[in-house]
Amino acid sequence: MVGGILAGDGRARATFAGPLGLGAGGRYAAAMGPIFLPPLPTLGGKQLWGDVALYAGYRIQRNVWTGHHRLLSPADLRLAVGDFDACREALDRVVSRTGARPAGPHLVLLLHGMFRSKDSFGPMVKALRAAGYEAHAINYPSTRQRLQDHADPVDLLLDHVRDAEQVSFVTH
Repeated sequence: MVGGILAGDGRARATFAGPLGLGAGGRYAAAMGPIFLPPLPTLGGKQLWGDVALYAGYRIQRNVWTGHHRLLSPADLRLAVGDFDACREALDRVVSRTGARPAGPHLVLLLHGMFRSKDSFGPMVKALRAAGYEAHAINYPSTRQRLQDHADPVDLLLDHVRDAEQVSFVTH
């Protein structure tokens, strides 16, 4: 199944393919022009992408250099690309179709140190989720920004939190 999200002028803001109408593959037309997404996991880029929204294991990330966004599944598969609004719309569709919900009302954000990534916290995230917390280790480009700019992505992420009654942090 192929689907898309159109801007008001009919231009594609994000397109995607897959069994849910969302999945890896497709193109989007934005200020950068079309980008093809092969049906593969991401190529990494842990220091090029920062999380700006999280929900039930899904993540919207922003590229530090280009400013475009992508929606990733809990397994780090690209589901959609485009501007933030297009990726948020795609996330809403995935949540609606899959019934994905947070593990609990207490969101725990795990923030890695310099030169690290969210993968540093894998076992801790699993343990927190098993205990009923909605735990997310977030990525941010710690080597691609000035130190004083590292709080900006976290602030943006907190602006997009939904369905959480409490937020806690674990830092390294």
